Amino acid sequence: MTLAVAGEVGNLVDRAPEKWNEWASDPVLQARAARWRADLSERFPFVERLDGERLKASLTVLGEAIVKRSVGS
Repeated sequence: MTLAVAGEVGNLVDRAPEKWNEWASDPVLQARAARWRADLSERFPFVERLDGERLKASLTVLGEAIVKRSVGS
């Protein structure tokens, strides 16, 4: 079971940049994201200070760490 989960996480990590670019270029999702961002910024002002690139890098590191721990490396 652990290997299956590790495999899925690995696939997700591998496909994440491609999917992110696909979603980021979708005009419908861009409009939704703009509305969500405005709503979040209103409710939680710190959201505007989030750095997307740093967040993406952190999530990549987290995904890799999960895979490594799952397979016992």
